[in-house]
Amino acid sequence: MENKNICIDLNKVIKGDVIYYPINELIHREQIMRVGNILLGRMKEAEEYAPGRNGEFKHQTDIISVFARRGAGKTTFVQSLIKLIQYSNEEPFSTLGKDLYCLELLDPNNTEKKENLTIRLIAQIHHVFQKAADNIRHQQSENYERVYNDRERLIENFDRATQELYKTLPVLDGIGDPCLYSNWDDSVYLSDRFMELTINASKLEKCFHLYLDAGLRLIQKKALLFVLDDCDIKINNTFQILEIIRLYFTSPQIIVIMTGDASLYGMAIRKHFWQYFEKEFLDKEMAFSYKEHKFKEYQKMVNRLEAQYFQKMIRAEYRIFLNNLYDKIQYDNQPVYIKYTIDSNGEGSIVKEIKELYNEAFNLVGISRKNYKIFSEFMNHMLAQPFRNQIRFFIAYYHALNTKENQTSTFVRGVLKIFEVYINQYSGDSKYLMGHSPVYPAWMLKFLVENNLLFTSASFLPEIEDDSLKNIIIALCFSFYEQIKHNSFMIFDYWIRISLTHQWLSEIKNNKENINDFITQSCLYTDCGLSKILGNMSVLAMNKNGTVILPGLFETKKSLVGKSNNLNKLLIQLLQLQIQTDNGKVLNIFSVYRIFAFLGELIRSANDVKNEEFRSIDRPLLESHWDLLNKNSQIRLYIRNQNKEEITEIHNIEYIWLEDLNTNVNRKNENVFNPLSLFYKHIFEWESMSNTYGIAIQPYWIDHIFTRFYHTINHFPSKIQLNDYISNSILAFWNALIVEGFYANNNSYRILNDQNGDISEIFFKNYLSYLLRYKNEKTSSIMEQDLLLQWLLYCPLLHKYINPLISKFIIIARLHLKELRRINNVERRFIELLMYNASELTNTNILRDEYFFSRNNLIELYKKKTPMTPNKAENSNDKEKILDFLLEYYELRDNGEVYELLNIFNARGVKI
Repeated sequence: MENKNICIDLNKVIKGDVIYYPINELIHREQIMRVGNILLGRMKEAEEYAPGRNGEFKHQTDIISVFARRGAGKTTFVQSLIKLIQYSNEEPFSTLGKDLYCLELLDPNNTEKKENLTIRLIAQIHHVFQKAADNIRHQQSENYERVYNDRERLIENFDRATQELYKTLPVLDGIGDPCLYSNWDDSVYLSDRFMELTINASKLEKCFHLYLDAGLRLIQKKALLFVLDDCDIKINNTFQILEIIRLYFTSPQIIVIMTGDASLYGMAIRKHFWQYFEKEFLDKEMAFSYKEHKFKEYQKMVNRLEAQYFQKMIRAEYRIFLNNLYDKIQYDNQPVYIKYTIDSNGEGSIVKEIKELYNEAFNLVGISRKNYKIFSEFMNHMLAQPFRNQIRFFIAYYHALNTKENQTSTFVRGVLKIFEVYINQYSGDSKYLMGHSPVYPAWMLKFLVENNLLFTSASFLPEIEDDSLKNIIIALCFSFYEQIKHNSFMIFDYWIRISLTHQWLSEIKNNKENINDFITQSCLYTDCGLSKILGNMSVLAMNKNGTVILPGLFETKKSLVGKSNNLNKLLIQLLQLQIQTDNGKVLNIFSVYRIFAFLGELIRSANDVKNEEFRSIDRPLLESHWDLLNKNSQIRLYIRNQNKEEITEIHNIEYIWLEDLNTNVNRKNENVFNPLSLFYKHIFEWESMSNTYGIAIQPYWIDHIFTRFYHTINHFPSKIQLNDYISNSILAFWNALIVEGFYANNNSYRILNDQNGDISEIFFKNYLSYLLRYKNEKTSSIMEQDLLLQWLLYCPLLHKYINPLISKFIIIARLHLKELRRINNVERRFIELLMYNASELTNTNILRDEYFFSRNNLIELYKKKTPMTPNKAENSNDKEKILDFLLEYYELRDNGEVYELLNIFNARGVKI
């Protein structure tokens, strides 16, 4: 049974040994066998042809074409074909090798500008024949007289045919006089010299046939194989080459193979026929009102001429298409293997199926086969790439494997170099896209906008049609992943600059000019800070009447401000900004996005001082964070109408003092710590974890999280309270992390995919499903999506804004399920931030068995304890006691002050 497996030796390619002799290393094995069979048929015609016999001359222009895109392996294919004919013992190549002489592969693009192409092609043939004649003249043998007489006769016939051919060559352009008839006048019109020249012009084709026949007898072959490689590169020469073959290379004894791109051949043919319609003529034809219809008629005419010429010169049955590896694997059922060695001495070869190798390479940049839909999008695109790109991709991976450290960085640098040419073609900022930048998402956004991809490719998945743009998207996707491992603040930067911009512009876009105005006014391409960018964007999220039209913004009649710099004041003011509309009206807005903007700036600020080692509450870092929080908690005014002179009256917004609110906030154990210092301690420990554990996420997953979060808050009821709006927005964000994490793991079992309904209940059910997933996990390793979820789920800042009971339930559920009693070190550090007495994490065994609950029991307790169900008469006293005991036992911090203050503020009737 024939072995259909294809095995490619990567080490050979790296060394430059690109000509594969072994059949099993040829990618297009089926096509090369097909060419071999075509050549057998053509050889029979060549053997039967005797030019000039009974005055018979055949005119045959059946070119064998090898069509494929750039980098698909056309040159390797024809070079391998030549080597197989010359040296292989396998059929049909061994038979072909006896009677078919293969000329060296010729690239007609290497000809000089003034060089005549016909002469160049004939010279390639003549060199072979002349060398054989010279060898015969100097050859000595025992049977000298007999051999001499036979071969002398062959030489004489060849010399005679050559001289006859030479006589006809002056009719070619560039040979002899500039014009064939330049010296003619009436007195010499009928002279023998010029009459002979005219006759020779018609004899060139026949003389060439006789010349080939004489030369082939000299070298004792039946036919010549003439391979012209990449004839489509110089499009001005392409049609000229086709015409040379059509007019002169018409003998059955010369077989022509041409390689190139079929579309470029068609373009060259159309270009030739269009030149017959002079511009002056076309202008006159198009001068009437029906010019578009007239132009289409000429276009159809040229297309018909192209089709007929193509069918005549390159018959369909002689067209060989080199399909890509995707077709080979998917439709031809041909497994493809890559052979490589990691050892520098070339020992210990490894052979892997190409899909498996792609899987390993993609794992370096966070693309997992578990999410097979996304994995297959990347892999199928790469398999459909020109083979040259794929080889370079694997060489980049090969070099990464041989790097002891920073394998991801080495691999990404290699991939960027492969696709650099495409980046240069589609972006004027290639040096920034190829390099590292703290505002890399800004350059990614600019690339999307300039190429009209913002509404189709904000996730940076290779889902668009244009192949070159797909390559860029993959390269930028890899680069972002590599940079985010060291700069986790880019997650928030991406959410604001790209994801939020995409969502808002999707709803307010009118035309391209408006999009550019939005980006320019929002300063999205600058490094002015996420909070300022978000404020500028929020101005454009209002309609002309000053009404909020986009989710994530909550308008109130008054602002809530504080007199003293305590933590509650800073956190509440952090949410707020003011917008002045076109008519001078000032709106007070609470924005959930400002939390993300602040977190992004906070982590970036911490990165600026990470070169030195700080303890959890060291002064330099605290001062840096204090300044940043103070700066971002200022309620800034953003103006919609930049022309202030048109505004006749400005209506200042009213405010409420935080200190005037009547609060009874429980501050249990807070007398032990300074709340602000404790908060900073937790924030610093939290932000340092992203670098400690190397959180790295692909941009498509980041965008999917934000998209789900955005559309969830868009479905919030209109009559929701401010404190619940902020709290539920954060729950929607966490829920998006959980759901998209399940999809990334290709596991949506027991996940609620709803965006409508009570987000608190949806979140908690999905959270419990997330926890219980660990019970069935076979591996103890933590996936990247879980690291991101844990990092953001236990963020101390986010817990400050949510319903305090929900905050406590998150920890209780994690600590109290039987299957999840063991806590990994990553989670331990997160959870400790939210507990007064972290030592209880290791002391849960003292609880009696009846205090443990199932998933459904916890959901029931959760729904009844949190203020979601108005009827509290259903509560079980026993369960209430148990739950109160759990809350007391774990000594969870009460983070409900901001939530309660916003609730009281809302009760003052400040909502619009």
